[in-house]
Amino acid sequence: MNTHKPLDKKRVDFKPRLLSCRFNQNQSCFAIGLETGFKVYNTDPMNVRTTKIFANASAASDSSVPDDSTDGNKSIYTGSGIGLVTMLNRTNYLALVGGGCNPKYPRNKVIIWDDLKKKESITLEFTANVLNVLISRLRIIVVLRNHVLIYSFESKPKLITKYETYDNDLGCAYLSSGSIVSSSSSSSSATQSLSSSGSSTAGGAPSSSSSGSDHHILAFPGRTVGQIQIIDMSPSKIDKNVVSIVKSHKNKITNICVSHGGHMIASASEIGTLIRVHSSVSGSLLFEFRRGADRANITSMEFSPNDSKLAVISDKNTLHVFNISDTINGNSMKDNMNNDNAGKRRGSGGSGGGDSDESNQLKEFRNKSHFLKNWNIFPSYYNSTWSFVSKHISDEADSELVGKSRSEHHQSYHPTSQGHLGLIIKLQRMRIQVY
Repeated sequence: MNTHKPLDKKRVDFKPRLLSCRFNQNQSCFAIGLETGFKVYNTDPMNVRTTKIFANASAASDSSVPDDSTDGNKSIYTGSGIGLVTMLNRTNYLALVGGGCNPKYPRNKVIIWDDLKKKESITLEFTANVLNVLISRLRIIVVLRNHVLIYSFESKPKLITKYETYDNDLGCAYLSSGSIVSSSSSSSSATQSLSSSGSSTAGGAPSSSSSGSDHHILAFPGRTVGQIQIIDMSPSKIDKNVVSIVKSHKNKITNICVSHGGHMIASASEIGTLIRVHSSVSGSLLFEFRRGADRANITSMEFSPNDSKLAVISDKNTLHVFNISDTINGNSMKDNMNNDNAGKRRGSGGSGGGDSDESNQLKEFRNKSHFLKNWNIFPSYYNSTWSFVSKHISDEADSELVGKSRSEHHQSYHPTSQGHLGLIIKLQRMRIQVY
């Protein structure tokens, strides 16, 4: 048997690998980083808003590299990768970090890309790899392994302050959107163009008007294992740099999520069995939810637009949704259900059977608990609160989930990542979208 490899054998052509996926602040769009550049999509309806392909000059000059992809995507050998893309609302500004096999930019650089002018607007360089970037209309937040740096968003950014963190290998940090988002507003904004709501000023920063309460909360790991540092980034308090510290877990924190209104902070540790929700104002523990008993890596967490539910996805390929009965906007689970039922009755013109339907829905959306709960003689496990609904996400098509696709963990460009099945989730009133 001849096992000699032919000298003229062509390399195998690969489709551009997905390196990152992230929603904008109101979840009307999401951006993905690829081995060849980046793309921005509308979420509802799902369509491509903009595409940028970065050519790799050295790879393109290699005549032995084939370019025979059938769907128009080039091979990873003929493009430059973007490992992280962060959007600023629906403006023309995006934060880019290089990644993949052929990074477009060094991993220690942050590029603010002006998609209206199709060029780089701001460049920030650091002595360590950039693990995460968050942006608002006033600040650029850069996450390194042991530091979080906050810059002013202008043509020549100034370092405002710097915070130390425990080893943050996944770049764990979250900046709230500043206001509670409704499903209707998200859908209507999805029809706008990418650059219609933002433009550049003389200083180079976006001049977009804000909506809602502008209660922006920044959360990231503290200097001690299990701690969370909380900073109010609202315009009225942005220059005060007041830090609150919450002791959330005994182990290293690997995932943080802030509610849209900025009043609740959900966190998970590297163990991945418990999700704790704290108040960003007082730091007190509001809820403790149990995902399961086995160790897992929490890859994505997200609050619903009205901050009444919390969805969690892990590398166990399981989606859990927890109900937060006492919402920050003052409505209980029953009040929210009454509002939904009232809207349905107005739309259908009838009101029969409302009380029975309401009772059934209240039971359906109630978190699960063990029947031995509140018995002090049993371990604390029996006092846990489980999700009111869970779903195993298989590789096959699932009609109950919208827009499901396989992707890597959102920090997969980092060398230490193992490329788990990371899914990005979007919660609406009556459905869950998984990307």
